[in-house]
Amino acid sequence: ECVTYHAEMAGLLEAPTAFRMLNNPGATVGPQQFGVAQTGSGMISQDIGVVRNILYKARPGGCTPLTAHLVEIRANVLGISDSLNAEGKKVVVVIATGETRQII
Repeated sequence: ECVTYHAEMAGLLEAPTAFRMLNNPGATVGPQQFGVAQTGSGMISQDIGVVRNILYKARPGGCTPLTAHLVEIRANVLGISDSLNAEGKKVVVVIATGETRQII
């Protein structure tokens, strides 16, 4: 629900937003990285549909290479930092993890 909320908010704000699954969900589910409002406002509804579809089909599994993803995200942000600073823009990184239930 959290990721869907962020996808919908990105669409409403027309704020280009990238989403990345820690583990590749597999070819039958969808891409590991996808976005909302990255290809223009005319595609936002379709973008949100892709997000919902991937989240509905994806299942947790395997180890989560969180550190490697964070290093890559940092490199991506550093790569566009000059243009972000010139335009007075900011970047937000949201990490959404699965629900953890502990039975005592």
